[in-house]
Amino acid sequence: MEYRTLGKTGVKVSPLGFGIMRLPLKNGGRADNDTTLEDMDLEQSIAMVREAIDNGVNYLDTAYNYLNGKSEEITRMILEDGYREKVHLASKSPSWLWRDPGDFDRILSEQLERLQTDCIEFYLLHCLNGGTWKRAQRLGILDSLMQARADGRVKYIGFSFHDDYELFGEILDAAPWDFVQIQLNYLDTEFQAGLAGMREAAKRGMGVIVMEPLRGGSLVEVPRAAQAVFDAAPTKRSNVAWGLDYLWNMPEVSVVLSGMSSMAQMRENVALANAAYPGMLDESDLATIAQAKKAFDDCAAIPCTGCNYCVEYCPNHIVIPNNFTAYNLRFIYDDLQMAKDYYATQVTNFGRRAEFCVSCGLCEEHCPQHIKISEWLPKVHELLGE
Repeated sequence: MEYRTLGKTGVKVSPLGFGIMRLPLKNGGRADNDTTLEDMDLEQSIAMVREAIDNGVNYLDTAYNYLNGKSEEITRMILEDGYREKVHLASKSPSWLWRDPGDFDRILSEQLERLQTDCIEFYLLHCLNGGTWKRAQRLGILDSLMQARADGRVKYIGFSFHDDYELFGEILDAAPWDFVQIQLNYLDTEFQAGLAGMREAAKRGMGVIVMEPLRGGSLVEVPRAAQAVFDAAPTKRSNVAWGLDYLWNMPEVSVVLSGMSSMAQMRENVALANAAYPGMLDESDLATIAQAKKAFDDCAAIPCTGCNYCVEYCPNHIVIPNNFTAYNLRFIYDDLQMAKDYYATQVTNFGRRAEFCVSCGLCEEHCPQHIKISEWLPKVHELLGE
């Protein structure tokens, strides 16, 4: 595996990072932010992440809220038996929970206890946007973060970003950041920070961590028109490979995060990472990706990544990403009946459907994609409901 230098930190990191957020369940499927510890297949989860580490993955990404608040505890279990020394650990301060100036230190102390470590190497302010950035400024969060770095509780400081490019530049100028985490994939090149933000961060010597490389799985099962483009390409790759190789091709990208939820996914991704290097795509490959992107854009589906941030703020407990998945099936596969069947059965199994939306808008403040959820949900039920 060809390791990359994570910006001015000088740390050598694997091109693939393991996101501890979508681990397997005992009864199949993958965990999310509503999962209980009892539901999780901890034995398989620990074995899967350790096998990835044994095969070269050395960047583990967790957060205070992942897996219903259990991700850091599970990460501690994974890193027992000598595995802590084999990885660089990343976690995040939950910006939506800051209420008082002391909250940053209180939460960081809790995280260090959960992880059973004296220092988190890569520590981020989680989910910075217009609202949380103002809160950070008002509560002196940057001063607290700098102090945590000075006294050794964290080693390198960064932030994950979910807003427009103008705000991205403002935040970059506000502190001597070591790295940044942005959403990037071959569809979202001009979304939020986008390619321009990636290049600006790299220009400043910052490491660039990429999240949502496969857009919550929607770049794995692609529209028929996009699949036809990939099938006709001179170079044959899996859809997963097209998505990951697009990012690994860029020298500015330090780590691509994947929330892997099965042994098969992990092994495929590790194999792809073993073959990854900057400049690995030729002009024909890049043209293929551009054509596939156009085919995707023509589908006009809802750009939901399934992060689930919105769900906990819905007063009617609507499983918003699952409703959007049902809607997107109609356009991805050009199959209305498939979408209706999924809406009638699978969405109901997960929770409440779109028909319970009262358009309060509480969810929208927490959507990293800035989707107009209260406008889309009525459309979902209108199209797919009885």
